[in-house]
Amino acid sequence: MGIYNKPIICMTSVVALVTANNAAFAQEVSSDKPLLAGEIVVTATKREQSLQDVPAAISVISGDTMKTLNVTTLKDLARLDPAIQLTTNGVGDNNIIMRGVRSTGAATVALFFDEAVVTGYNTQNPVNGRAPDLGSFDIQRVEVLKGPQGTLFGAGSMAGAMRIIPNRPNFDGVSGNLTSAVQDGSGSNALYEINGFLNVPIVEDKIAARVVGWYTRGGGFIDNITSGRSNIDDLEIRGARVAILLKPTEDFTLTLTGLHQTINVEGAQRFKVNDGNWKNSTRTREPHDEYANLVSAVADFDTGVGNVTAASSYYFRRVFEFVDTTPTAAGIGIPGNFAGSRLQDRGIWSNELRFASKFAGPLQIVAGAFYQKDKNFYETDIIQTQLNGLPPCATKAECDASGLGGLIISARSVDNPIEQWSLFGQADFEIAPKLTLTAGARYFQAKITALELNLQRLRRDPTNLSTVQTTPVVSVNSSDTRSRPDFNFAISYEPSRDLTVYARAASGFRIGGINNAAVAQQFGVTIPNAFSPDSLWSYEAGIKGNLLDGVLGYDLSGYRIVWKGMQVTAFSPTGTFTYITNAGQSVVDGVEASLRVKLEDGFSANLGVAYTNSRLTEDQPAASANASNRGRDGDPTPYVPRWAIGGQLRYDTAINDRWSIYTTVFGNYRSSMATNFNRLTSNYYVMPSYFMADTVIGAKTSDGLDISLFVTNVTNRAAQISIEVSPDGLRAIAPRPRTLGLRLSKNF
Repeated sequence: MGIYNKPIICMTSVVALVTANNAAFAQEVSSDKPLLAGEIVVTATKREQSLQDVPAAISVISGDTMKTLNVTTLKDLARLDPAIQLTTNGVGDNNIIMRGVRSTGAATVALFFDEAVVTGYNTQNPVNGRAPDLGSFDIQRVEVLKGPQGTLFGAGSMAGAMRIIPNRPNFDGVSGNLTSAVQDGSGSNALYEINGFLNVPIVEDKIAARVVGWYTRGGGFIDNITSGRSNIDDLEIRGARVAILLKPTEDFTLTLTGLHQTINVEGAQRFKVNDGNWKNSTRTREPHDEYANLVSAVADFDTGVGNVTAASSYYFRRVFEFVDTTPTAAGIGIPGNFAGSRLQDRGIWSNELRFASKFAGPLQIVAGAFYQKDKNFYETDIIQTQLNGLPPCATKAECDASGLGGLIISARSVDNPIEQWSLFGQADFEIAPKLTLTAGARYFQAKITALELNLQRLRRDPTNLSTVQTTPVVSVNSSDTRSRPDFNFAISYEPSRDLTVYARAASGFRIGGINNAAVAQQFGVTIPNAFSPDSLWSYEAGIKGNLLDGVLGYDLSGYRIVWKGMQVTAFSPTGTFTYITNAGQSVVDGVEASLRVKLEDGFSANLGVAYTNSRLTEDQPAASANASNRGRDGDPTPYVPRWAIGGQLRYDTAINDRWSIYTTVFGNYRSSMATNFNRLTSNYYVMPSYFMADTVIGAKTSDGLDISLFVTNVTNRAAQISIEVSPDGLRAIAPRPRTLGLRLSKNF
């Protein structure tokens, strides 16, 4: 089913970034310390620095690694870094989790596509933050910043931040790439992919453009046992990105970027656990349609003592999907088949002006101001539907206009705009040779408005379905202004370019919101009207470095997070309604370690391990989640595994002057985790542990031809990556069954 069209444009931003190869970045940058060959350069602190110099835990995933392993979604990225966990309802509906700080609704991990804010926000569906999957093709690198990043990246980053950084246009001449792939497996439809880019200098050293396009179709693997249809979740993804770089002088650049993407999934992407692996028994169809637009302008001026950057971006996303609500209706005595339509419009206008120094002395600073308007509209309608079908209308207005308003048994809408501004600054001061202090702060203020309309009261009596509520009723109309500071303090000691030891303390917070109390009340269920903000402090110490002239690289960090008022998903006594509430205080203790080996004979290896112990340290208040359905002191945080491990082995060798061959094996392990605090709470289920592996073998030439064979999900495991708790049972997201594929790529 197609999505509703709406002519919207949006903006992302591009900053002056360095280039990357498989595991390292080596290019002249405006860093305050000289770089050695092979050092990784990041912009995680909003100025270019060697990764070795940043006093925080940061991991970098290169674009080459992403391309080799066909990483194009957030679910794929989570497999590459054990510190990242994900709950998801499928393509485009993701909730990123770092360091055991799990979000229900508003995100705890800020997501950026380059400089553009695209962080998910969806308090109307407490399972997920709805972080988007924007086309991750022709990507330079992904930076994963762990721990609170509120001083530089704002309130959505209380657990960390993720920055997807695309390749920018360059003046080096016409270049491009075309990549195509086909993959197929037992019990699934074939999946076809094609993507490519073209870089074109238009005016020598003054204007350049880069165009990226991608298309994916097929790949369904979920079978619906109610309708008898197989592979109901075929998808189609179409997207394009255009960036134009203007450089009128040596000191000034202006980058304009635009992105458009549509995603259409024909059916449910989840399977019911009790029905068997990759099986689905919903009684109505569940397509997911969305489109996103992203445009931006970024100006950067080099003053000689630092760079002034002005970035403005607008991101719009429309999501329209159906979910089967037949079990919910049956639970309150209404027979028949019902589909719930969900429409969300999200528009984020973000603006930032900042200065990043490159002083010659011991002091470096970043300072700036930020302003954002976030418009979020959500409507949900429960509509009587034919078995295995779609409803004849999709929204209250459309059904009424078609004379089909009697098919709707419940409808509501929520308009939830947020306007915020902040001032931020961070300073690094070398108080003694090789010893640096870092201090940063951000002051944040936000105005939150909530307007909820009951568009159609619940009709519970099956004999009175003709009753129609003609006038919407306002059930919530409120606004609130909230403000607070965030802080970041660190000390680092760097006795050599191959060793850095650091300690860090940082704070983070998240705004509160409203629940669906008015709708629940129609069912005779009382839930809290709203939930409060939550906040945390993180204390971290780490060491990072290289040994044996760069042959061996390592990172090790340990942390403790003290989290107050944790926002969690709670359930009504019958399990019919989910809502957000504030748990008691919790603590997260964790250790993260990574090891990298690169030998001259072409062998390289990476191994990452994350241990996370996230749990309540006091009972969840009985007033906020009924007394028989609450977390207790010591209960583990839902959806947070204790162990996560990921690793990659790669071997490259030359056959002759033109041809070389390579092979890569990648595996990741995640331990079990639960969907609620303890066995006495409703909808408690333990998601089993799993191990998954992929492998690639290929050959490439010196002139850019690359041919590879790959196998994904080698173990053919229906790994429960995520679980959706719903009235009709537990519904799991899992990877495709074992799949074989062929990929062809050519640079020119």
